[in-house]
Amino acid sequence: MFIVDYSERREEDEFVSAIDELAVCIVEAYENAGSHQEEIWIIAESVARFLQPPGAGLKISELKLCKLDIIEQTGTIPLKIQGNITNIIDIPRTIPKLRTVVRDANGNEILTQISQLPIRRLAAGSTVPFTIDIACMNSEASDAIVTFTT
Repeated sequence: MFIVDYSERREEDEFVSAIDELAVCIVEAYENAGSHQEEIWIIAESVARFLQPPGAGLKISELKLCKLDIIEQTGTIPLKIQGNITNIIDIPRTIPKLRTVVRDANGNEILTQISQLPIRRLAAGSTVPFTIDIACMNSEASDAIVTFTT
């Protein structure tokens, strides 16, 4: 995925710099690595993360928001956001931080939280469930959006 996307981007933008030349060398090494592509990818992943949006090759699915009972002393409503992250490419991926936005019924942002999952790497084709706990002061919370961030 990275190899194709980056090559296309480079041709479109005609972007040439030191990081660009490094990426080209990594692409060539990866393409010629044969059975050692995994080792090349481990070295190249930090460059790939720099050149791609966070979470490239990962997919968030089955997202659901659960409201728990209000905590009387503080007036907060505990929210539990659950979903799955799937590695949809054929190489292991590092899972970046997650940005959760809780919205009301009108689509207005109520709060945002950044979370790091305990699992950091996801094997090719694997899926991992996740849970994010958030304390919300607004009882109007109706849905959540979870995206990857740096």
